[in-house]
Amino acid sequence: MRRVKLYKVRNNPFEDYQEDEFKYKYRFTRSTAHLIIEMVKNDLAGDARGGFIPPHLKVLAAIRTWARGEVVSNANLEIMDIVAHWRGSTHDSRIFNECRLKQRFEREEFKGRLLGDSGYACTPYLFTPVLHPATHKEEMYNKAHIHTRNTVERCFGVWKRRFRCLLRGCTTKLENTKLYIVTLAILHNIAMQKQDLVPEAEYNSVPVAHAENNSVRGNAVRAAFINDNF
Repeated sequence: MRRVKLYKVRNNPFEDYQEDEFKYKYRFTRSTAHLIIEMVKNDLAGDARGGFIPPHLKVLAAIRTWARGEVVSNANLEIMDIVAHWRGSTHDSRIFNECRLKQRFEREEFKGRLLGDSGYACTPYLFTPVLHPATHKEEMYNKAHIHTRNTVERCFGVWKRRFRCLLRGCTTKLENTKLYIVTLAILHNIAMQKQDLVPEAEYNSVPVAHAENNSVRGNAVRAAFINDNF
């Protein structure tokens, strides 16, 4: 007698969980999760290894599992640029010096400015705090700099709250981890654009090694900016 192969009946999380339960488990609202699934379902539909698994269950399983780079964020806590292929011991300034974002700023493709901590060199397009403020204007500039740059710290806090593996640290192979970090950044941006928020957490900053290669022109441009705006 031929044995009949039985498959486990798979539940549908979209039907099994209320909205608050779904978001607690998957860190996204159901509408955001549907949007993500629509983006990738055609790429997953043909994979039948291990029995047919619907694309929406594959995506939710991946999100549930995930739940030293350099990040640039905007005022909406969206990640605008990310570099994830360096090891954790690499200094921030080296990562920036060798990234394409710096090259694009030097080609004057952007009109705005980056704000960075004192671990970076002060340049005409990347402003850092004044290490030893000597005037009231420099003190006001430092306060504004800290307040504005706090955005990236809030971005990190929200990102890590949504994907707890970023807090614990990934245990996957390094090459896979790089891919996962970029993927989580994209998913984070989708959630922020959909106003699918999670509670913010405090971001604990680490000690900063001061850069010693500030450019003379960078200091001059920053000084002029302080004088004109503060």
